[in-house]
Amino acid sequence: ILRKAKIPGGYCEGIELTQIAQTLEGIHRLRKSLKECESPLGALQAYLDRFIPQKELETRLKESLDDEGMVRDSASPALKKIRHQIQSQRSHIQRKLEEMIRRPQIREILQEDYFTERRGRYVLPVQSNFKGKIQGIQHGRSDTGTTSYIEPVGLVDAGNLLSDAIEEEDREIQRILSELTGQVRGEVETIRSNLETAAEFDLVFSLGEYALFVEAAVPRIVESGPLHLCEMRHPLLLSQMNRSEVIPNDLFLSEDSRGLLITGPNTGGKTVVLKSVGLLTLLALSGLPIPCGEGTTIPLLDGVFADIGDDQSIEQSLSTFSSHVARMKSFLESVREIHGRGGRSLVILDEPDGGTDPAEGAALSRAYLEELVALDAWMVVATHLGDLKLFAFDHPKLVSCSMRFDGETLAPTFELLTDTVGESHGLEIAHRLGIAQNVIDRAKVIVESNPNDAAKLLHRLTEEEREARRLREEIEKTRADIEEKRASLVRRMEQTAQNEKKILEGAKREAEHKIQTAKRRVNQIESLIQKEEEKIKKGHSGKEEELAEREKKIAWLERDLEHRLKQIMEWSSRFPNMAPEMLKPYLIEKQRLERLKEPEWKEILRQINEEEKNLKE
Repeated sequence: ILRKAKIPGGYCEGIELTQIAQTLEGIHRLRKSLKECESPLGALQAYLDRFIPQKELETRLKESLDDEGMVRDSASPALKKIRHQIQSQRSHIQRKLEEMIRRPQIREILQEDYFTERRGRYVLPVQSNFKGKIQGIQHGRSDTGTTSYIEPVGLVDAGNLLSDAIEEEDREIQRILSELTGQVRGEVETIRSNLETAAEFDLVFSLGEYALFVEAAVPRIVESGPLHLCEMRHPLLLSQMNRSEVIPNDLFLSEDSRGLLITGPNTGGKTVVLKSVGLLTLLALSGLPIPCGEGTTIPLLDGVFADIGDDQSIEQSLSTFSSHVARMKSFLESVREIHGRGGRSLVILDEPDGGTDPAEGAALSRAYLEELVALDAWMVVATHLGDLKLFAFDHPKLVSCSMRFDGETLAPTFELLTDTVGESHGLEIAHRLGIAQNVIDRAKVIVESNPNDAAKLLHRLTEEEREARRLREEIEKTRADIEEKRASLVRRMEQTAQNEKKILEGAKREAEHKIQTAKRRVNQIESLIQKEEEKIKKGHSGKEEELAEREKKIAWLERDLEHRLKQIMEWSSRFPNMAPEMLKPYLIEKQRLERLKEPEWKEILRQINEEEKNLKE
């Protein structure tokens, strides 16, 4: 539409201009919603700033055209006037025709009691055998010829006026469309720029919705390093199945592990893994989020090559084997060129040995892999051939993988296992797909009568792998139990330490309370003793009763002092590990009590008693 609008002298149809108006309205709403967005736009702010407002053009188009692309009466005063004339003229003609139909002499010659339009003129449907009874111009007949469409002669002038007005309306509409197209023509480049910016936002929002739908993550892209796909899932499977049904798999390629050779049953998921690796790698290198887990790392690659599926061609006389060879020739040439300039390639091959003699196919595939390893390429290859399995098992740069097969249900689990060699399980798969049992039994006899050393070795390796997996699971379970018990013991030790701390803090508070009580009591005792000493020294009493009472009080004070001292010593012995600064106040009180036990004050009493006795005598 924009290319059409740029043509000088031309004009766009009303519906085309309406589409432009709707586009401008959509861009305006997008710009407004983004400006009102509460969340920070970050890098998208630069795109928002690229929008150029075109509200004036949008308003002009919407005021002139309706949603169906029809020009509105308000598009111009002239058009409004012309359409008013047309409506008036139509009403005049229709009233005249209705009056004629009500006349009995006219009604009896009509095929139906109505009027219609033919070739832009208002006409009456007259029976052909009575058309001579009404004067007028015939504008055609019905398909059967029984009805003639006559424009009454009295309405010909009115019909001409109506036709002239309609033609004038068409000219005015064309003028308006040309004018609107000219306004669009002056802003075509701005419209195109805004459209490109809106497309950028649409891409970003679409990627966001896609990432949420497949629970995608943004992988870490590095200049060099290993290719590590964690919990990879095929995005198309996620759109066709429940997420819980899609089995995630891990894949790791590095300098030490240049290639993975995947084996396992038919319909076991080998091809899905190959496609997932290629698709997710290309998506990530294109800057898109991919359905994978945290820790996914993808290095920059100079080439990704895939030979998946059959590409037979009658026109090019290519068989299955020939198509594989043709593609491998192209791959090797490209990988060699990339390697020559220090680049890295990823090659994905799905049964490159197919379509020819198994021995020759295995030998050729082995040569392919050796050449790719020599060219520092990474590769992921699927195969069923035993010789190729053994080659990968012994090669230091290749890792044998297999798609797991459930021996109990005789069904694949679609789980990729590393450092294992899988069997094809062709007979089990054939039986599950409905091949008759007698055919399966005969095939088993044939297999057993043709022993294959490679098959035996693979079977033994598979059994050893199963046993190793069982042992690993037991070890992991035991390790988990030990870890759980260790964590429980740590929790108990921490709880015990907390309890001991609470007990010690409680004992400390109780001891401090006891000591404070003892200190107050000692102070009281010292005060009483001082008072008694002062009374004795001043000789306020000379009576025997008072002396006896003093002796009782002094004896009681002495016992109380002994009791307090015993309490302090007991608390000191119960907490031998207390810090010295905690025991310091206790020791001070102990020394004070020890001083109180000194017989100095008893000697003073004795002397006073002697003096009183002498006085009595």
